[in-house]
Amino acid sequence: MLGCYINAMERKLLILQLSVFLIFIFLGNMTAQSFEDNPAGEKIKIGLALSGGGALGIAHIGVIQAFEEEGIPIDIIAGTSMGSIVGGLYASGYSSSEQRRIVEEIDWINIFNGKSQNDVKMIGSRYGILEPLLRLRFKLWEIYIPPGFNNGQSISNELFYYTSAANFDGGSIFDNLSVPFRSVAVDTSTGEAVSLGQGDLAQALRASMAIPMIFHPTRFGDRLLIDGGVLNNLPTDVVSEMGSDIIIACDVNGVPSFEEEPRTIAEVAQHTMDIAFYELVQENIKLADILIEPDLKGHEAYDFTDLDSLIEYGYKAAMEKMDEIKKLIPIEERNRISLLHKIDRKKLDLANIEYINISGLINVRRAVVVSDFSLKEGDIYNTELALGGIKEIYATGLFENVWLELDKLENNNVGINIYVIEKYPRTLGFGLNYQDQEGISGFFQIIHFNLFGWGERFMPFVRYGDINKKAGFEIVNDRLFSTPITLNNGLYYEQESPYLYDENGLETGRLDINRLVGQFSIGAHVYKKLLLMAGVRGERVWLEDNIQLSISSEILDNWNIFGRILFDNTDDKYFPRKGVNFSFETESMGSANFSSQVSTKLVGKLDIHFPVSRNQTISTFIFAGTSINGLPVYENFKTGGPYDLPGNNRDEVWSEHVFVGKLKYRLNIFKNLYFKSGFSIANVGGPDLFSNNLIQGVFAGVMVDFPLGPVSLFYGWNEEDREQIYFSMGYNF
Repeated sequence: MLGCYINAMERKLLILQLSVFLIFIFLGNMTAQSFEDNPAGEKIKIGLALSGGGALGIAHIGVIQAFEEEGIPIDIIAGTSMGSIVGGLYASGYSSSEQRRIVEEIDWINIFNGKSQNDVKMIGSRYGILEPLLRLRFKLWEIYIPPGFNNGQSISNELFYYTSAANFDGGSIFDNLSVPFRSVAVDTSTGEAVSLGQGDLAQALRASMAIPMIFHPTRFGDRLLIDGGVLNNLPTDVVSEMGSDIIIACDVNGVPSFEEEPRTIAEVAQHTMDIAFYELVQENIKLADILIEPDLKGHEAYDFTDLDSLIEYGYKAAMEKMDEIKKLIPIEERNRISLLHKIDRKKLDLANIEYINISGLINVRRAVVVSDFSLKEGDIYNTELALGGIKEIYATGLFENVWLELDKLENNNVGINIYVIEKYPRTLGFGLNYQDQEGISGFFQIIHFNLFGWGERFMPFVRYGDINKKAGFEIVNDRLFSTPITLNNGLYYEQESPYLYDENGLETGRLDINRLVGQFSIGAHVYKKLLLMAGVRGERVWLEDNIQLSISSEILDNWNIFGRILFDNTDDKYFPRKGVNFSFETESMGSANFSSQVSTKLVGKLDIHFPVSRNQTISTFIFAGTSINGLPVYENFKTGGPYDLPGNNRDEVWSEHVFVGKLKYRLNIFKNLYFKSGFSIANVGGPDLFSNNLIQGVFAGVMVDFPLGPVSLFYGWNEEDREQIYFSMGYNF
């Protein structure tokens, strides 16, 4: 009996052991099926695919924040367009909090334009170029039609600033970044989506977000690339090909809503693109183990104003999926360091520069580029200086795009490659503006940039308006043979018919003046923002009879000798937030045959701008002018208008001495809409500069910074009970 009992117990134990064994085999098979590409002991690889979506892609930062907080590692990452930028920054070692700081610091209003920054332009580069409504560019007789509205120079600079150190440390191989990374773009020649895994990281990101017609295509090696969203807006397939075991996708576009039928061509086009993109992304969604879709309704892809809320929506959407994510990831796989490399961002700024190559030059001489790039062979590399050099090269106006690519050499030294795309050398510019009391004025200007390869500008022009008509040409060289020497020469014919007023501001007539002027001047840039100039101007002046000014018809031949000091480091010409604009000019005038007394004119101007907050600016302005031995009446200082003498007509008061002081306040109300007000005190019409003839006034109004030029509407009043409304539209010229 005992033996039978023992045998029964052995059979039960054997059955139990067999059952446990079978359970382990079953679980092992399931594990093998889930992670068949991961042999025992290897960590599973978690891949993240980030979609494009313009500003909506900022929500990806919130997704990464949620993963960091919950200990979900990211071992592989791929992105398209804005998803590529967020993914590329993460792969470059930037955490979600660092990326949040980056997007808060970026000036999104200016980053998506192709204008060179005012603070890196040489002050002499502003001479002679009139600001147009439309500028056409030519190569011989071939007109240049830009491949997009925006050349992407500013965003390219930003991307290089943030990614160059990581790309250098990784040897320009994206698998060597903090996380293996791919940027998705489309090749314009082959029509295929390409997954970029090596080369210049900034250019790869720039290519991935080159939205057709909005941005210029991007040159990447021998390819010309556009936005990857055209063919692959959610690159789960790329993440899969990189070896991901678990694929998490974040799509910020969601399901398109067509509650209303499209009524305009723009709405039809938008609906068409939404449908196409939605259908393209469906197959890739099937590859995702987890799909995160932030609810971003009410946010527009082009609106970069409420970025914190976008990040929060991304964070919320990821947290809502966190339980599902954790079910797929064993607990031992969480809170670990991803399969990444440690990026040393300081390594690049310790590298010696072995060579500097320049590619893309056709007509511009190499010395022009080298003179603007402050780093030299043998120097220690510095990212700030390198990027500053790129901005200065672009500010010459000779290039469509300028960018840097770095080579990692032996002993961690660096080779610098400067790539340029030259602009077509000839332009036709057409401009219009409107100003009350003058009406509509216009100009036509031809500019031949880089006439002899040193950046010279030959500029014939015609200006036509009710008060001023002018025709002639200028030849300007900002840096003669790449030296600090600048030349400004010109010949023009001018007709002026300024209004004359009585003491009550009523129009009484005009003064008719005709001039033929030839000018030669030479100067030196002490540095980019300070210019010293001297020159001579010869002119023949025809004056018509004017009873009010007691002028009889006569012809005058004069020689004028002048000197100027110019300093300007303001950050914008029309809406500066900071900086100083100072000028001082002295000019001596006399007849060509020395038959009359020489008169001298002294003019000084100081304009200082202080940012008091992100949206508010306070400015102070002083303008003073005086003369010695009197001035010809047509050379008198003219004062009046919304700022200098509010309440008076523009250029109403003529005098040989003038002093104006102003305090101005400007508020950026919304985007490009500004409120501006101020107080002025002016001393005009007295016998000398410091005569006690002060007039106080105030002004207030609004300004809008339109792409075709600023528009302003102001009210002005002064203590003489003069008041007036002022309206202007377009750039001054």
